[in-house]
Amino acid sequence: MRTLEAAISVWVVVACAAPAWAVDLNSSLNDRPTVGSEVKRGFKAAFHCMTSNNPFARKIADCVDDAASNDEQRHADSTPFRLGLYYGACVNLSTLVKTDTDLQKKNSAARADLEYAKIDLKYAYEQFRLVQKKIGLSDEQVVQGTGMLPEGRSGAIQQLRNWVKSPPT
Repeated sequence: MRTLEAAISVWVVVACAAPAWAVDLNSSLNDRPTVGSEVKRGFKAAFHCMTSNNPFARKIADCVDDAASNDEQRHADSTPFRLGLYYGACVNLSTLVKTDTDLQKKNSAARADLEYAKIDLKYAYEQFRLVQKKIGLSDEQVVQGTGMLPEGRSGAIQQLRNWVKSPPT
């Protein structure tokens, strides 16, 4: 019985003290996003599109478009998010193009999806470069902003350099 009374006493003290700990609903948040954190968030959103809609390019592209639209409605400046999103879409769709190309002879679904994957990769790449130019980040900065492990960065940067010479078509 004493344990129950002690527990109730503690609860009453905590409940009465809670207003002193309450956060002012009009106060600003301290966690302000950075360009890098928004690039990373966009890159992760593209990865989510790939993993939740794999292996269909058109569904991935629709998911990426939805993510861009939703973010524009929620944030005054979604440019860094879109940069990471479109770069992530390029990475994921280029993998899908390679996979579909390898499988197209044996798999009719891959053969049908390949043209969509190429079209969607071309669009994502164009959007990525437009947004990148608007922000003014180098390829190295974009790749670093994604949070990619250092071991993978050089290959990603090389792929971007290859795309400069020969963009996705």
